[in-house]
Amino acid sequence: MTLHDIIRHDLENRKPRHALSQKFYADRDVFNLDLDLIFYREWIFAGHECEIPKPGDYFTMQLGANSLIVVRDQAAELRVHHNTCRHRGFKICAAARGHVKRRFVCPYHQWSYELDGALAHARETGDGFDPRAHGLKSGHVESIGGLIFVCVAREPPSIGALKMKIEPYLVPFDLSNAKVAFESRIVEHGNWKLVMENNRECYHCATSHPELTRTFPESTLHSGAGGDAERADLEQLVEACEAMGLPGRFWISDDNQCRVMRMRLLADARSMTITGKPAVTGKTLGKVPAEPNVGDVLLYHFPSTWNHFTADHALSFRVLPVSPTETELVSNEKTLTKKPENEAQWIFDLTVTGFSVPPSKKRTETAGTTTLVYERWTGSLNVAYQVFDKSGTVHSADNVVADYDEEFQANGARSGRGLLSGLPFGGKPGKPEKAVSSPEDVKQALIAKVVGQIAAKLGNTVQAVEVQLAGGDEHLDRAATFLEQKLWSRAAEELERTPPYIKPDDESYRQYMLGLTYEAMSYDGNVYAEQRANLFKAQEAYDKANEMNVGQKYFVEVIARTKESVARYRTLDAMQKEDQSKASKTVARTNGTPSAAATAVAATTDKKKMVTLNDVIELRAAGVPDAQIIELIQTSPVEFVLDKDSVLAISKAKLPVNLQNELRKKAGLPLLPAAPARSNAPATPAPVKPGTDRAEAK
Repeated sequence: MTLHDIIRHDLENRKPRHALSQKFYADRDVFNLDLDLIFYREWIFAGHECEIPKPGDYFTMQLGANSLIVVRDQAAELRVHHNTCRHRGFKICAAARGHVKRRFVCPYHQWSYELDGALAHARETGDGFDPRAHGLKSGHVESIGGLIFVCVAREPPSIGALKMKIEPYLVPFDLSNAKVAFESRIVEHGNWKLVMENNRECYHCATSHPELTRTFPESTLHSGAGGDAERADLEQLVEACEAMGLPGRFWISDDNQCRVMRMRLLADARSMTITGKPAVTGKTLGKVPAEPNVGDVLLYHFPSTWNHFTADHALSFRVLPVSPTETELVSNEKTLTKKPENEAQWIFDLTVTGFSVPPSKKRTETAGTTTLVYERWTGSLNVAYQVFDKSGTVHSADNVVADYDEEFQANGARSGRGLLSGLPFGGKPGKPEKAVSSPEDVKQALIAKVVGQIAAKLGNTVQAVEVQLAGGDEHLDRAATFLEQKLWSRAAEELERTPPYIKPDDESYRQYMLGLTYEAMSYDGNVYAEQRANLFKAQEAYDKANEMNVGQKYFVEVIARTKESVARYRTLDAMQKEDQSKASKTVARTNGTPSAAATAVAATTDKKKMVTLNDVIELRAAGVPDAQIIELIQTSPVEFVLDKDSVLAISKAKLPVNLQNELRKKAGLPLLPAAPARSNAPATPAPVKPGTDRAEAK
């Protein structure tokens, strides 16, 4: 009986008007089926057009196992791409939102992609490589009245009829020209169905949300029911709005997937606020009039969103499943207003969390007798910032990413920009000169871009703001260089000194890289203690990465890969403790009482360091005579396990049989036969070709 059969049986036999069985809310297999049959096939609400108003603006989202980039391309068209490099599957954009001037650049091997997803550049791909076949995998995207919906199915369901039906309700609000005033992002500890079910009823509202019910009615009108008096009152509101060109009649799709309508708020409230008064005074969204009262437009689309649109502001909610018992809920409050400039005195805390400027690439073009040399510079800068007021309250926090990818004539004029001591957030940032000729020039151009992006996010400020760059960029840059050179310990040192990322999702990748580095150090090590310590450090870093970014397939895979090795080391630790315990008890006793000499021997044995196969190999490589090594083995506790790794180590070190047998004796293993004795007679010289000088023959 398949999972589909089990679920079908449970649904067909469900008691009417009762909840689903527990497995529908907690079982991992059912959750995966939800993703496959619903979220990977349906249109899912992603965000708002006003969040990405300019070409190069983007935001990211996690839809099940799919990390997605929603971006506005150079032609101002909306696109959605899988946030996965086609080379090695690395995540391209780690930030929740940002801006790129021309291209996305993978931070791993610097493959770059146009905003439409086409592969723009890849190094050393070899003959026969077709760039057209290696663009980003893209999904489907559609805007309905400024709301962005995406679909990752190969063949998406038709959305044209739905768009024609609900867009007229949204057009008057002109959401594409609004701005996000506030966003909250929480993970609710419940299955996504419970989150949606909770929103579909207001049975709990009076006791759980008393502030909501001051303006929002608990009526069943939103489901198409309600009493005669309620329906008559609603009809008056709808007719008045329709006379102004504002649709409002109740409509629900045949499959109940989507519903839109207009409702009157309680006590003639104008907005969903505590007082019922508009949250924004003096402005309304789009062409919606301030008078008369136009109520609240409700939009619901299964399985991922519900929305409220009032004259002064709008609320959007996005529901995305994280696990069988976790659901991400993002809410955006959208309004055209800006915070008054004198309302708070801002304090900016900025930290560079990523910086890279690879060496430039040169190419030549020849036309007749003229040869032109071009130099291409690329780079990226990632800055995390927080905005505080004087009380220490955080008003904004985000990551900003800037990318640089430009080509100039190699003999072009240098930008000549010096170090920036102060960068104004007000107005447009100064543009760099047309040509750059050094990594420092690229860095200054990236700084200007980042400052411009933060200025656009926060609005104008009165005074210039001093920008001080943390040293994280240098550490990451050096770490990347050391990793390429396989200088693992130096790379680990730089990664450890890199300031942690503010966002857990971003910090998880630093921990992941630390894990990879320590794992490489473990495999390259020759001393048992170092191998063990580095592997345990790798496991610790991988665990941290997985905790910060649950479900990321790379983290799950490396944890599984190192789990067996860690378990083996723990087994060896237990064996070592057992051997030490036995050694401490091996004491000469007289009538059951240890003699003073035996006690001294036991104490000495306890203090002696455990001798391992790696110790023996090191001693012999250092030129210590075999007799001294044998004496050390015979008088010390020994850890020796015969397995594939030890056999390979013995073979590589060409360890003689006599030393191997001493280790075998201590471990209680069978001895090897003695090696044949070597003759002391001088070797017979090789025959020399007649006419060849003896010196030449050597």
